[in-house]
Amino acid sequence: MWSPVRYQNLGLKPDQLQNDWEDVQDIGKLHKASRKLIAACQLKGAQVGITKVFLKYYHAERLMQLRQRKIEAATVLNTWVRRFLAQCHVATLRAAKVKADAERRRRKEQAEAERKRQEQRKLRWRLC
Repeated sequence: MWSPVRYQNLGLKPDQLQNDWEDVQDIGKLHKASRKLIAACQLKGAQVGITKVFLKYYHAERLMQLRQRKIEAATVLNTWVRRFLAQCHVATLRAAKVKADAERRRRKEQAEAERKRQEQRKLRWRLC
């Protein structure tokens, strides 16, 4: 069975091709989709028959090269997006750490100030 995913990897939109070739009622639509695929992939010398598409021996290699190029581009994009998301996550964690450290420092300073006030009160009571 024909898989539209492979040909979508070549840059063709799903609406440009039939989703399921077995369900095609009108052969004209099938021929039109085949021709669009051949034109989009720049397969010179390919022919569309009544029930078959005739490719030259080098067309399979061309299709695999196109598909491989798209896969490599997708891999690079995926890498950059994951890197960007990781950097955003790290920035969020750093901001949270800075905020937590500031809060901890503020509490420590408050506790120290309260301790000094308590000591001053004790000294006042002793002096009285």
